[in-house]
Amino acid sequence: MGLLAAFLNAPSIVLPCEVSEATWRGTLARLLEVWVTLGFLLFYLMSGLISWKTAALLIPAITFISGILGLLIVPESPSWLYRRQREAEAFNSLLKIRNSRTAVEKEMVEMKMLDQQDTKKLSWHHLLKMIYQKDYVMSMVISVLVPSLAVFCGFGVVAIYLPEVFAMTGVSRDQYWSSVISGSFRLLFNFIGSGLLSRMRRKVMLVSGSFTALVGVASLGAFFYFKEQRYDMSDVSWLPLAAVVMYVAGISGGVLPPAWLVAAEVLPSNIRSFGMGITNTVYTTLYFLVSKTYDDTKVTLGPHGVFWAYS
Repeated sequence: MGLLAAFLNAPSIVLPCEVSEATWRGTLARLLEVWVTLGFLLFYLMSGLISWKTAALLIPAITFISGILGLLIVPESPSWLYRRQREAEAFNSLLKIRNSRTAVEKEMVEMKMLDQQDTKKLSWHHLLKMIYQKDYVMSMVISVLVPSLAVFCGFGVVAIYLPEVFAMTGVSRDQYWSSVISGSFRLLFNFIGSGLLSRMRRKVMLVSGSFTALVGVASLGAFFYFKEQRYDMSDVSWLPLAAVVMYVAGISGGVLPPAWLVAAEVLPSNIRSFGMGITNTVYTTLYFLVSKTYDDTKVTLGPHGVFWAYS
């Protein structure tokens, strides 16, 4: 599963950017996050009803198989074909996904201009040296750090351990149905965030989403703190769910929609594929480290300390 995620993540982000028109690029690229959210939501929903083994069989059948069937009819990336001197195939691929032959011819001219800086013949060693050059280093730093925002604030941990987090709150509401509610809001804000990409500046979305998530996860930490101090929390039993929904809204609606898009857009086309590979490697490494340290950090700092650290 780890290998599968590693091979799928980067091309799943790059391909929509390469085949879509600029107007729709952000919205279409972020549909990947909608698909991921749907998988989590199905898991939350099924976990309260069936065994994990059955869920592990059903969820891939619903999401992964249908994804493969869709890929069978998707044309290859025109820019990828062009960089390998397969111009006729690139032209035909563009014809399948564009409304106008004139638009296709214009894009082919743009590809020809970009091809002058093509790096397809360079080894990974030369590409690695290129990204340390002055012209590329800042783009690479931004590409690596922006998607990492969601990792540093513990979004992966919350998604994975969400039923456990609700169980720790001790509220009477069923932990799985609370997860379903927050997962549904995550899906909703995925769609909202994807729609806002074409209307809002990337930085505005990132900052506002981060601030919203900060308030949500800090409130969750506060709930755990006062609970550990043996305060009566029955009057605010609604707070954990509200805090998680606010946290999810900030990340899913504000941070994640522009984050991966910025990571791809900021890289020059001649190093985009290689650069996104590095970004994906750093992202998954951080994701592993933050997820792996959650249990030990929770023991050391307490639940409130973990969520305040994320905030």
